[in-house]
Amino acid sequence: MSLSAREFDAWLAEAGLPTSSADVARHTGRRLSTITTQRFRSRITEDVVVQLSRAFNLDPLRALAYFEPYQGLDANPRPPSTDELVSQLTHNDLLVELLSRNKADLARVLGASYLISPIPHPDGVRKWIDAIDPGNIRSEMSTRSGIATTNLSALLTDNKLSPELSILAATIADVSPLGGLVVSGLLMPEEAGWPPQGRENALRNLEDLVLLDLLDQRLKSLRRRLKKKIESQDTANALWETLG
Repeated sequence: MSLSAREFDAWLAEAGLPTSSADVARHTGRRLSTITTQRFRSRITEDVVVQLSRAFNLDPLRALAYFEPYQGLDANPRPPSTDELVSQLTHNDLLVELLSRNKADLARVLGASYLISPIPHPDGVRKWIDAIDPGNIRSEMSTRSGIATTNLSALLTDNKLSPELSILAATIADVSPLGGLVVSGLLMPEEAGWPPQGRENALRNLEDLVLLDLLDQRLKSLRRRLKKKIESQDTANALWETLG
C-alpha cells in the first residue's frame, strides 16, 4: 500500500508543511532522489508521512488518517490486548522478570536499572501474528493478499510486515489495526495509543508457569534465529573458499 502524490501534496498544503522534495527529503532523512521518484510515481511510502509528522511535531496517526487507505484509523482506536502486549516481550524481558521473582537481591538491582526492550524487536512481527491468530491467519492472509504462503512466511521470518498486510492481519483477527503498525516499526506505541507501562504491567501479571513457558518459547526462537545465521555464514564462507 502506498499513498498518492495528489493526496500527499494536499496534506502538505493543509498542514502548512514545506512542499519541495528537497525539504521533504531533509526533514525525513531520505535521499532527494528517493522522494522525487516516489512523487513522480505517485507512490509515497507511509514512513515518509510519519517521519515528516514527527519532524514538525504533528500526530503521525492523524496524519496517516488523512489518506484514503487509512481514513478512520484514528477514530476510537482500540487498546492492544494482553496477548499483543505480551507478544512484544523479548527473552531478556522474561528472563529478568524470572530472576527478579526468585532472587530478592537481583530484584533490587534489576528493578532499578533494567529497561524493557524497545519495539520493534527482532521477532516481534511473527510473535504478534501468533498472538492474534484465530487459527487460520496465515492462509487467510495469503488468500486475500495473493502472496504465497512461503513468501509470507519468509516475510515474517525476516520480521517484515507492510502496513497493508498489518491491517489485513488485524482485520482477519478482529483486533485493532494499529497493533501491526506498532510491531512493524511504523508507529511508536505511544503514537498508537498503547497504554503507558502496558507491557511492563502485562509482564508483572504473568503467572509463574506462563512466564516459564513463554521464556522457553522465546529461547527456542532465539536458538532458531542464531542457528540460521550461523548456517548462512557457513554457506557464505564455503562459497568464498570455492571461488578463491
